[in-house]
Amino acid sequence: MQLKIAANAKINLTLYITGKRDDGYHTLDTIMQSIGLQDLLTLSVCDQPCIAVTCSNNELAGEGNLAYQAAKRFFKAIDQRQKGVAIHIEKHIPLSAGLGGGSADAAAVLVGLNHLFNEPLSPDELKELALPLGADVPFCLVGGTCRAMGIGERLSVLPGVNNGYVVLVKPCEKESTGKMYQKYDEIKGLKDENKCVIIPKMVSNDLLFVTSLLHNDFLPLYEHEKVHEAITALLDAGAVGASLSGSGPTVFGLFADADTAQQARACLTNGFNQVFCAPFVQTGLEIL
Repeated sequence: MQLKIAANAKINLTLYITGKRDDGYHTLDTIMQSIGLQDLLTLSVCDQPCIAVTCSNNELAGEGNLAYQAAKRFFKAIDQRQKGVAIHIEKHIPLSAGLGGGSADAAAVLVGLNHLFNEPLSPDELKELALPLGADVPFCLVGGTCRAMGIGERLSVLPGVNNGYVVLVKPCEKESTGKMYQKYDEIKGLKDENKCVIIPKMVSNDLLFVTSLLHNDFLPLYEHEKVHEAITALLDAGAVGASLSGSGPTVFGLFADADTAQQARACLTNGFNQVFCAPFVQTGLEIL
């Protein structure tokens, strides 16, 4: 049995840090949007109880990959001890970029294996498997436009923008997410803040309305000048709005049409090494 599945990246249109739990995890209120920048995964079920992960980027092969951890959790959940899976990932989503590439791959493995084994787990059961893998993984199971609260477990599907485009710039290397939270705590003095965030209902196809919502609590923490240069460059290239995705360092600009977005991408490649263009999409995963 074999299956091919595309896993979409995400951006954070809004990201508010709302508090800190007793276990040290921070709580968020964020609107996430799937974009058509994809990793491609091939899952091949085998008759041996083993899990193997290979990747077009050899550094991501093996047991350290979230895709491996997702497969391990799936087989344990269905008590499958006779079968295994070989997973190959063709990597296109930039690494350590705030775009949820590892989370998308993990979600693809959960959904793909569930499909190959004739749907033994419900969507809610898949979500339970997903959450310990990372805060973005439950969203990646659903995709589209969602508001996520808590540590990613409280998801609400929102009407989204059907015709938006993003140009993405990864201007520098990533600081670990843990360090970014630590920096936020030091600067903001956060202690169980329980911030109340009021976000109006998303309006379908209203890109200017979405632009008015853009916010990321991590953005002011970035001292690397290239991050702020990239945002300025996106706006100068015609973006109607720009912000940071996740804990960074990737920034994105919003565009209303593909031609303007592609022109901006071509312009920005003169100043930045990693520049991508992608449309908004309304699904996190696509079985091919």
